[in-house]
Amino acid sequence: MGLLLHFPKGIAKRSAEIKLVLLLAPGTAAFTRKQVIVEDIATDPLWKDYKSYALVEGLRSCWSTPIFNSHEELLGTFALYYTEARKPTEHDLELIEEIVEVTESAIEARKDDFKKMVGL
Repeated sequence: MGLLLHFPKGIAKRSAEIKLVLLLAPGTAAFTRKQVIVEDIATDPLWKDYKSYALVEGLRSCWSTPIFNSHEELLGTFALYYTEARKPTEHDLELIEEIVEVTESAIEARKDDFKKMVGL
């Protein structure tokens, strides 16, 4: 599950490669079931083979957090991309945690609608 709120102009129309790159950190967070913080896409080993696609679009950092329900089932991920290399502050991490909790609550409250939306 993902939501594209705002990326550099035209990125949503770009190649399949950049679309796959945008799923790299969220996919890793979902697979490992852990938060993935990439402070600098240019130097992070996770992005070694894909950084050229992200950097040309102006993306420099990505933070992704898995969203689980009360039964520890994965519901999706929440990801933030930045145009500058940056490390999350303690305040950033608290906000992400709050957003993830609200998102989980919203998905659980509308579980049947959510299942229909994602084709389950």
